[in-house]
Amino acid sequence: MGRAELPDILIISVDTMRRDAMAPYGCDLMPTASRLLEEGTAFDRCVATAPWTYPSFCSMITGLWPREHRALANYPRKGAERKLSILRADVPVLAETLSQAGYHTILSQGNTGWGGPGAGFTRGFDDVFMWSYDNRHGRLRRESKAMIDAMLHGNTWKFIHFTLWRLARNMGLGSLPVQAPMRDGRTLVNQACRMVRRAPKDKPVLCWVNFMDVHEPYAPPGRFLADAVPPGKVRPVHLMPFQYLDTGVSDEDKVYIRKRYDCCARFVDSRIRALLDRWGAMRSKRSRLTVFLSDHGEEFWDHGRNGADPTRYACGTGHGHTLFNELLRVPFVVHWPEGGVLPRRVRSVVSLIDLSPTLVELLRLDVDVSGMSGRSQAAVATDASAPEQDDRVVFADSLYYGTERQAVLTTREKLIRCQDTGETQLFTWADDDPAERDNLADRPEYAETVRRLGKALDDWNASMEGAAEGGTLSEEDRKAMEAQLRDLGYI
Repeated sequence: MGRAELPDILIISVDTMRRDAMAPYGCDLMPTASRLLEEGTAFDRCVATAPWTYPSFCSMITGLWPREHRALANYPRKGAERKLSILRADVPVLAETLSQAGYHTILSQGNTGWGGPGAGFTRGFDDVFMWSYDNRHGRLRRESKAMIDAMLHGNTWKFIHFTLWRLARNMGLGSLPVQAPMRDGRTLVNQACRMVRRAPKDKPVLCWVNFMDVHEPYAPPGRFLADAVPPGKVRPVHLMPFQYLDTGVSDEDKVYIRKRYDCCARFVDSRIRALLDRWGAMRSKRSRLTVFLSDHGEEFWDHGRNGADPTRYACGTGHGHTLFNELLRVPFVVHWPEGGVLPRRVRSVVSLIDLSPTLVELLRLDVDVSGMSGRSQAAVATDASAPEQDDRVVFADSLYYGTERQAVLTTREKLIRCQDTGETQLFTWADDDPAERDNLADRPEYAETVRRLGKALDDWNASMEGAAEGGTLSEEDRKAMEAQLRDLGYI
């Protein structure tokens, strides 16, 4: 496909978005995203490669499993040292591939931690908007820069609120967590549009916008909170439950926390609608290939809270600590009617590692994808007679918190195994038991299924042996990342 025929590409990712935040998978909190699903190809059984951001996003942009691209981190127990490795420098990433094909590449990134300095996600992008700290300066200059940035990128009230919160936090005073205006969906869309408008008119554009508003803290603009009535006074646990679980959470608190999350989803959808409405005026001469997806979900006590070992992270909320559906099952939609992408619901299991090879094939780029572990889904997206890949097996692992677990999934079945203890769980995860309540692993009639999936997991682990090592962060980049991750609630 020549440069003149190449479409613009808009990738919309919503960090920490549960699949049931959109129709037809749950409540219709995101009608704009649901409309993309209705008009495009939706992969109904898409699975993230990991239950948290860094390895999952890097699988999207490389087409590789986490242990292949090596963007990994893990806190095995509370108080233990974190194991961290960085995306391999020798692995090609999607933005680099598209840049070589003639694209002008743009990133508006809300995740300032794992998308930040040294992590590797920004490789290949010509224009990047992402708020980050500068740790070469002292606290006063750093905080002054944060306040100036907030004033430039947020509305007046948001700026004042954010400034007061940072001052209170630095003085050791308790206060409600605040979403930084620089990570706000309004700012991300405004900055993305600014970069698109100044992009070369004779080149196709890749624009990736990663929204962070459904990530903790759950703090959407006030007008989106009308349906969320708190049980008494709003407390920090309502905005950052993962960090404040030890303060006590009632059933009423849990309901309110989920409602705040849902309000955040409505806000993100309003920003997606604004982005799509503005796109036509900016880029009217090319068709637009739109991808909508999430890197992982969020747990809201879907599987209770296991407090037997307080040094572990089986906490009941947040992400990064289990391989259940609420964290792994994510939306994945491709919308490009001008390019022959059909309105279709694909029922076979796919993985987020399929994003890169799928785009390469849809664009008919002369790129060798044989080194990728992902499979292109272009055929089922463009050919109504193309068979679905019912024999597919996909995997997930690389927890951020707690002892490592691994999952192997077919279109119908899912086996989870704990590497330390050998504990095994089997679920019919897709239709029969999507909430994964009924563990079938010990039932005699499923013994052959456990054996078959266990062997697939063993074979996969064997194929991962000898994988290249990941990179390491410089001391300066490590401190910068930790400052951002602390703001986001990871550490």
